[in-house]
Amino acid sequence: MRTTPNTYLDILNAVPGGHLALDHAQNIIFSNSWMQDRLCGDPGGTAQSNPIGAPIAKIMHPGKSRRLLSTIANCIDTGHAGFLSHHLNPHTLQLCDPNTGRAIPHSISVTPVKLDGHQPICLLHVQDVAHKLEREIKQRKQSTDLKLLSQDMSHVLYAASHDLRTPVRNLQSLLHMLKEDEAQRLSADGNAYIEELQSCTSRLWKLMDGILDWSRLQTGHLETPPLCDIGLIITETMQEFSSELNSLGGILIFQHIPNAQIDEFRARQLFQNLVHNAILYRSAAPPQITITGHNLGTMTEFSVKDNGIGIEPEHRTKVFEMFKRLHLYAERAGSGLGLPICRKIVEDLGGKIWVADSDSGCDIRFTLPSAMMPKDIAKFA
Repeated sequence: MRTTPNTYLDILNAVPGGHLALDHAQNIIFSNSWMQDRLCGDPGGTAQSNPIGAPIAKIMHPGKSRRLLSTIANCIDTGHAGFLSHHLNPHTLQLCDPNTGRAIPHSISVTPVKLDGHQPICLLHVQDVAHKLEREIKQRKQSTDLKLLSQDMSHVLYAASHDLRTPVRNLQSLLHMLKEDEAQRLSADGNAYIEELQSCTSRLWKLMDGILDWSRLQTGHLETPPLCDIGLIITETMQEFSSELNSLGGILIFQHIPNAQIDEFRARQLFQNLVHNAILYRSAAPPQITITGHNLGTMTEFSVKDNGIGIEPEHRTKVFEMFKRLHLYAERAGSGLGLPICRKIVEDLGGKIWVADSDSGCDIRFTLPSAMMPKDIAKFA
């Protein structure tokens, strides 16, 4: 079928949205009914006369036409399409709602069209984005509200966990004194009850510590993390767990660890949680933990690999959720907050954390920034 200008214009008149066709001199040669209904000649919303034959500049807002005129000229001269987002000049054209007279925010697509035996024309597709802007504003407000709610919840968690520490510490002391002073007079069952209570208070203490750590991560302030000596952090972590590793005949191996952009406090939290997990979820064999790292450019990837019981593929996402445990507390005495805290630290810095495939044991991998610009830095305390 041989195409003519009328063929294209008939199609444009039937397609939803605003459509304008311009000749090589940037004069309007077609305007569909949607455009004509919404072209306004003054701020009050008075409809313009038919714009056919008028230059496109005539229906633009003064001072907002430069970008669109440049895009149209480039389209006609080079045949390259263009797009003007509503975030740049949302009111480039003089468009207003026919019912309310309010200006219509819009985006504009500019497309070249070559017709058989005719000079190329430039098509403008105009989209009303008022509803889109309303959705964006609503989403931003919801996001702000959620952040405020999250901060409020973090403050409540911090206060509750902090205030509970004193009565729990007193309870631990009383149980200790009771066991020391009255153990001989208590029955075997009585002593067993005391040990069970001590175990429960110890678990509660660890849970409060985890909640406190989590709430501290949620309520931070903007600052640029320095370049951290990760090798030093791992050395300190190894010293922290040296007694436990020695008693189990275990070993922690690392060498030539690259630095990363993270503050020392969170770096310690990150590696201590991962090493603690590797020891906690060990197999019958003495634990062997290997930490490696290599630079990927703007990010550095780290691996904390062990020879423990491992994590089944179907649980590799679940373990990073708060209070999600794969084992009974009596089997493995964790709080269910270690890996979620690690995920929070890593993701706040723009990194990722995951459980990698491994023939044996568990291999936790994560990325941290090698270098970042200030605008990319997450919020930290």
